[in-house]
Parts: sequence; structure tokens; C-alpha cells
Amino acid sequence: MATFTPHTEKGRKELKETYFSAVNQGNLHLVTECLRRGQDPNSILDDSAALHIAAEKGDIGLGYILTADERTNVDIRMPSNRRIADCYRCNGENTARRGRGTQAL
Repeated sequence: MATFTPHTEKGRKELKETYFSAVNQGNLHLVTECLRRGQDPNSILDDSAALHIAAEKGDIGLGYILTADERTNVDIRMPSNRRIADCYRCNGENTARRGRGTQAL
């Protein structure tokens, strides 16, 4: 991981890009490191938050890491009004019930 700082605009942009790259690749170690460095788990890229991506992919490990972060909003809605629970339903997964925020299911 680069040695950028999230205290500059360039650093925040690089951190967000690294974070979403790690989310899309399912790189749990790098996702954890980005969160530790201050990445907002609720940030949005291409109309999706990381938790939406985890739900759509059925990536339970990523979902666990994200929901373990107390900053994560499990009820986050995208501009398209999509919810986390909707992503799991579309994917045919019922595994979201294991994490926080199960009342949305």
C-alpha cells in the first residue's frame, strides 16, 4: 500500500481508490488497512457502497469486516434507493442475517 496520507485531497482520493479496488478484489487485508487509515466505509463509488458490493458478491468475509466497523451504516441507501437487504435478495443469499442490521431483512 502506498504511503499516502488521508489528510490531503490527493491522499483521500488515493485511499478511496485503493479501498474500492480492494473491495472489488475481495482483498480483506487491504480493506482492513484502508479502514484503519481512516477510509469512510460508507463512501460511494459508481452508485455503490462497499457493503453493497459485498452483498452483491455474496462475500461474507468482506461483509463481516465492514459491519464490524462501527462507522458502517448498514441501512445506507444509494441514489437509486437500493438497500443492502435488496442486494442479498437479488443474489439469492440469506446469509446477511448473521451480521448487524438484520431487522432490514
